[in-house]
Amino acid sequence: MSYFSVLVELEGEPKRNGAPTKVREMYLVDAMSCTEAESKTVGKLRDEGTMQNFQVTKVSETKYLAVI
Repeated sequence: MSYFSVLVELEGEPKRNGAPTKVREMYLVDAMSCTEAESKTVGKLRDEGTMQNFQVTKVSETKYLAVI
C-alpha cells in the first residue's frame, strides 16, 4: 500500500461582509492509487454527513513508507 495526500476544499464561516471563506483540509489516505484515495475520502466525508459542500482539489502520492 501507499499513502496519498488528499486536499479538500469546503466553505467556511462567512466573513463580516458576508463573503464566504474557503477552508482547506488535508487527509492522509492509505490506498493503492490516486483514484482509490479520492474515493475513500469522498465516501468518508459523505458518510459522516458533517460536510455538505466539499470538493477534492488535489491528490498526490506521498513519500511516507509507514505510519508508526
